[in-house]
Amino acid sequence: WSQSSDKYDAHAQGRKWRSFRPGAYNIESIFHLATQAGWLNPLASGALLEQAIAAAPVAEAVEDESDDGPTQAVMPSELLNPPGILADIMAHILATAQRPQPALAVTAALALAGTALGRKVATETGLRSNLYLVGVAGTSVGKEHARNVVKNILAEARLSEFIGGEDIGSGQGLISRVAVSPNVLFQSDEFGLFMQDVQNPKAGSHRASILTNFIKLFSSAGTVYHGTEYANQKDRPRQDIEYPCVHLHATTTPETLFDALGSAHVTSGY
Repeated sequence: WSQSSDKYDAHAQGRKWRSFRPGAYNIESIFHLATQAGWLNPLASGALLEQAIAAAPVAEAVEDESDDGPTQAVMPSELLNPPGILADIMAHILATAQRPQPALAVTAALALAGTALGRKVATETGLRSNLYLVGVAGTSVGKEHARNVVKNILAEARLSEFIGGEDIGSGQGLISRVAVSPNVLFQSDEFGLFMQDVQNPKAGSHRASILTNFIKLFSSAGTVYHGTEYANQKDRPRQDIEYPCVHLHATTTPETLFDALGSAHVTSGY
């Protein structure tokens, strides 16, 4: 086919073929060049987000029975329209969901981005990307889908070491996991039931300390976390963790979450 052209040059053709390198161009390159030339991808994140936001309930002020004024019914739509790669992640979650949930999708996108940036960036005041995020939704609405997408993306990116266990046995178990991987994402289902469990007086101090350690790790992201001192220092040395970046991405139903919350959680900072 090349030889049918008047511009064919056998020497130049051989040189051109020898210049090709595996992986230099791939399907992503073609899409990128096409986009630069003005092509619009009909499956682009912007279009998917617009569809999802259009289908989502519009935030309205709903009068309650008290005299305290209006209350917010649902999430404002502008919070469901993140920029950049967050929009791409959110669009992928929505496009692959049987029951798209924009609020849960943006929460998952934030959790994933925070984990990817963990211990790499900080603000001028020392804030890190460690986020504690809990999506609250009813039963049978597909709460697990967004968490699964986050897990799959990290696995495909060969970042599975950043994925923590879906259940935490004790406060010290939490610290030991963070000591191994200071940048770690814990994803949890039925977080309200988890809170009820660890607050149960019969659960034991090893379970109750999970909440306490989550608070300590959150506030230690910009410094060094100094672990518990044990009497037998030889067998159980203190675990010190430099700049722990712990992320929490959980879902729960409103009934189990609010039953587990009390004023003590507000005063403790949790």
